[in-house]
Amino acid sequence: MRADAMATESRETAFAAGAGPTPLFIFGVARSGTTYTYTLLNEHPQIRLTYEGCIVKEGDYYYRRRRDLSDRGQFDQLMEELCEIESLSERNRWVLDTIRANGDALFRRHRAVRSFGDLVEHIHMLPGEVGCWGSKLLRVEMIPELLRHLPMSKFVILIRDPRAVFSSQVAITKFRPRYSAIYWNLHSALTRQLYADADRYLVIRYEDLVRDLPGALEKIFRFGGVWDTKVADDVAAAWPAMPESLGKWKQELDAQQVRIIEDYCFDEMQKWGYEPVYASRQRSMGRLTMAAETVLQNLRLMPWDLDYWRRKQILKRFLISIRG
Repeated sequence: MRADAMATESRETAFAAGAGPTPLFIFGVARSGTTYTYTLLNEHPQIRLTYEGCIVKEGDYYYRRRRDLSDRGQFDQLMEELCEIESLSERNRWVLDTIRANGDALFRRHRAVRSFGDLVEHIHMLPGEVGCWGSKLLRVEMIPELLRHLPMSKFVILIRDPRAVFSSQVAITKFRPRYSAIYWNLHSALTRQLYADADRYLVIRYEDLVRDLPGALEKIFRFGGVWDTKVADDVAAAWPAMPESLGKWKQELDAQQVRIIEDYCFDEMQKWGYEPVYASRQRSMGRLTMAAETVLQNLRLMPWDLDYWRRKQILKRFLISIRG
């Protein structure tokens, strides 16, 4: 049996037994409260998360390009590549420091357990043992790729009113309304497919998190196996929620913007308890329109670099989005 297959099998056994640290990931569309949730969870002394960690998302691309990682030179080159992609976020500086200070230990560990998933876990665990480690990420459609390497993973998935999501997106990143609706609908539909597996997925509405922060923290900490009443109280006190902000979209969006979001998100909105103001039925969007909206929104942001497209899995994400 191959080493990576043996590592996967042992991890699946450990997951079934509830043993070992839990890989814990936060997912949600852009501007749905993932950063706030990341901040809350990272305050727990038994949780260590990266911020949109590039090693977790993209490291396998570099890992698979190395033919012989039993060779110390190639392994060190891989470590430098991982440091380079992770250096984009100052919040993840500790990851670079960990890799560069522990090259020998990482090499020995990888020679014993030749698995990308184990390598990622070991990098995150070297600063000190914790009960949960992981990352705050976007794009729930990438969960199967994570599970391929880290089958023990658990996921906290956030849902937020698509009108509030768009209001924040357009203010920060100039999202187009129809693209925002495509993005939110895909996230919502995939989340509902995952919802039934309560052992692996915890879905929380952002509005419920904000209205009852202590209750939401209890759910998340228990889900990760690191429940502590005092820690939860301290975190809630240090990072209080602002329920008064929930209705800001009503002042920030005009009627046409609200109508567009509601028209295209009508069915999914109602499944999560978000009541439309203007729309009375679902408006369909053809695949060509979806493709055009996706290209128009993203093309200006994507460099013409083939390695970048492969590493970011741009084509795969595009096809998933269009197919719904």
